This record gives sequence, structure tokens and C-alpha cells, in this order.
Amino acid sequence: MTNDTDLRLEKAFKAYGTVKALDHVDLSVRNGELLTILGPSGSGKTTLLRVVAGFAEPDEGRVLLQERDITFLPPAKRDIGMVFQNYALFPHMNVAENVSFPLQMRNMAKVEIKKRVTWALGIVELGEYAERLPRQLSGGQQQRVAFARAIVFDPRILLLDEPFGALDRKLREQIQLEVRRLQQQLKLTSLFVTHDQEEALILSDRIAVMNAGRIEQLGTPHEIYERPINRFVADFIGISNLISGVIEGQDRSVAVVRSKDGQLFLVAADAIPTQGTNVIVLIRPERLVLLDDGAERSNRLSGTVAEVIYLGQSEKLRIDIGGGRDMLMHRQSRLGGVQLEVGSTVNIGWTPEDAHLIVEDTVGQP
Repeated sequence: MTNDTDLRLEKAFKAYGTVKALDHVDLSVRNGELLTILGPSGSGKTTLLRVVAGFAEPDEGRVLLQERDITFLPPAKRDIGMVFQNYALFPHMNVAENVSFPLQMRNMAKVEIKKRVTWALGIVELGEYAERLPRQLSGGQQQRVAFARAIVFDPRILLLDEPFGALDRKLREQIQLEVRRLQQQLKLTSLFVTHDQEEALILSDRIAVMNAGRIEQLGTPHEIYERPINRFVADFIGISNLISGVIEGQDRSVAVVRSKDGQLFLVAADAIPTQGTNVIVLIRPERLVLLDDGAERSNRLSGTVAEVIYLGQSEKLRIDIGGGRDMLMHRQSRLGGVQLEVGSTVNIGWTPEDAHLIVEDTVGQP
């Protein structure tokens, strides 16, 4: 185990009957980073968190925390802080008592408890609320109390289990940034579980995308979004336009792809598969541009506007390109700009650099 790694799962396997919740997962969390486990329901992310926390034992494999094997230690012996979606605050205890609870369980001296509780509440800016009961606090304040309780005993690692799910959108975005700021300020190694792709992109140093008990791809938010390794990651992260085809040839670092309906597309790629390989061309909606204003692009399609969704600062377009296929496009709203209506005929395009090439049926590697 390297010195910069705080947590490691080695070949972790957990099955419930015939369902593989964890399929021999290897994962390392670096010192001070926030690593997000992202995936749909049933992907194994919650089981992974439970195995790390000690609420479930793996059938095979090990869990190491700062070089210590904790695979079969009970949760209370692991020195792990946890923040849950439902806060899990004691309703009959005030804020200070809730935060002090982990310290009391460790039989810490009263003077030290008071010092640490004051520090933790100061960190989350709730020092003036020490005497209030949870029901007297807003959802965001309760979440901050839960965070203070999780960090007050100086845990080796922090686990966050979809902690913002119960908050409304505006408050959720505010608390997300607060937690990220505090995590960076404390340099606290954190493992965060969510099914929300946007949340993962905003908060993470790295993201592990899970599917069917295994990690499909592990990388930075930029790598996961811009360079997904396979169809599952491309389709799960963000909104994607996916065109299936085969490699027709190449021109230096540009692949020539022939789609199933015979159209040719150019895609820039570091490594180009051999001719005849089945591939997917990924184009994100924000990479598409309208060509009716005189712009030119190497890749071009014509279609009919099937839907326009106005979002204030931007708008989403669904463009019918025939054959039962749509292309999704995002563009910034501009005063005086061309207003597109349903039924309008448009030309859209993108450069080879705006697309990403995926080999069909690629198996993800963490």
C-alpha cells in the first residue's frame, strides 16, 4: 500500500444469492481526496460503502485503512465518520449534545469534549445554535450538524451516503459547495456515494462509475465526462448523442467512421482501431453548432426541430435527423438570436475534436 493511499479495497466480493453486489472490486482512495462512487440503483455503490463502514462483510477480499486491515472490525472500531441522507440526529438531544455523542462514546474527558464540539460547530458556522433541538433547525442546518458530528472525533476517513438527497435544489447546491470547501480545508479523505451525475462532477477529485457490481471507469470528472471508456459510462454521465458505426479508415490522427446508414464522420483519436472495428461516436449536446449562419464543420447533419425547451440562460433542442433518430443540442440563449421553432429545418455540425471515439463493447478498467 503506497503512502499516499488512505483506503484500499482489494478484490472485494459480495453476493446476495446469485446477485453479485461487488464483483472483485479494487479501489484506492488517496490521502485528502474526495472520491465519488457513482452509479444507478443496483450498481453496488451502497454495498461498497457498507463494506467500508463495517455494516456488511465481504465474502472475499480485504479492506485496508491506512495500512490496517479492518475487513472484519465492527463499525465503532474503525474511526470512520459518516454523514447520511436522513441526518440521523437524535431528536431529544440539542445540537451540542448530538455533536458530542461520538466523543462520549469514546469516554473522552469533558473538557476535551467541550473544546472539540466548539471547534466542530465553529467549522460549520453553527456555534450560536448549540442549544437548539434538531426540529428547530432547517434542513441545511441539520445537515451541517450531521457533518460536525462526523468530523468532531478526527476520523481517518469520511463516508458520505447521498447526504444532500433530502434538500431542495437551491439549498442542495449551497450545501454541496460548503461541504466541499470544508473537506478541502480539513484535508479529509472522503468517500462519497451518489446517483446524481451533476453532483459527482461538481464535488469530486475523482469518480468511480459502477455498474453491476464492478467499476467501469475511474478518473477525474473531466476524464469521465470527456473521455468515457464505454457505452455505459457515456450514456450514464451527462447527456450523449451516440452514433454507431465501423472504422472505415484513418487520416493521421483522425478516424473515418461509417455509420449504419452509410454516412461518414471524422473523429480525432489518440489510438485508432483497425478497419472494420465496431465503434461509437460520442458528441455531447453542447458541442453541436447550427450551420445556417455560415459556419462550417467537418461533420454535418440536416434535420427538423422536434422540440425546443427554454431554460433561461440556455435552451435544449431535439432535432429529428430521420430514421427514427434524434440529436440533442444545447445552446446559450442570446438576445436577438435566431429563434428556432418546432418544424424548422436546420443544419448542425461538429469538428473531429468535438467527438469522442469508443470501441463497442469495451470493458471498463478501474
